[in-house]
Amino acid sequence: MQAPQGAQQRIHAAAPAGAVRVETVAEAELAARVQAEVAQVLDLEQGPLLRVRLLRVAQDDHVLVVTQHRSVSDGWSMQVLVEELVQWYAAFSQGEAPALAGIAAAVRRLLRSGSGSG
Repeated sequence: MQAPQGAQQRIHAAAPAGAVRVETVAEAELAARVQAEVAQVLDLEQGPLLRVRLLRVAQDDHVLVVTQHRSVSDGWSMQVLVEELVQWYAAFSQGEAPALAGIAAAVRRLLRSGSGSG
């Protein structure tokens, strides 16, 4: 059987938990570091198509930089991701574990609202 011509989808193994790179950055260098991170090209053939960096400005001051290719998610999925990041942040800042409903619950909410009908 011959391989199909054209575009192909490759799914890489999931990154291990805790794989977010943490980098200490001086506050004066923060804007330039964020700009350099988002300017870095995403390699469509080799991946990853999503990068996450946590920049530590101080012991209690961090900046999360998420860079992704437009093919990774749509606007609705990005909203779910942002909502879940906010929930994670709120829980961890209170010393609690986040109680996330996950993507399945978000899809159910979307379908119930009728916004997902095409």
